[in-house]
Amino acid sequence: MKPDSLLDALRALKKLGYRSTESAIENLSGRRLAKFLRRFKSHTLRHSSRTFTVDLHWPLSEDATLYSVPFDELLAVDSSCASGGR
Repeated sequence: MKPDSLLDALRALKKLGYRSTESAIENLSGRRLAKFLRRFKSHTLRHSSRTFTVDLHWPLSEDATLYSVPFDELLAVDSSCASGGR
């Protein structure tokens, strides 16, 4: 996930019933959000009626060449998965 997509992803997951495991992130903006994105590389959300979580990840390393994963190509492919029969 691209770091600038974090807030959009949080909003979309919130509409689906997911809540941040750290509620303070939902109120971050500006410099505080930028600091969070630099310091951390992932964030976990939990659905209120399910036992599984969703982990959002942005850069796995400060070195963009360390992992050669074609994220743009992967995101362009329409796919789905099931968890717990859903």
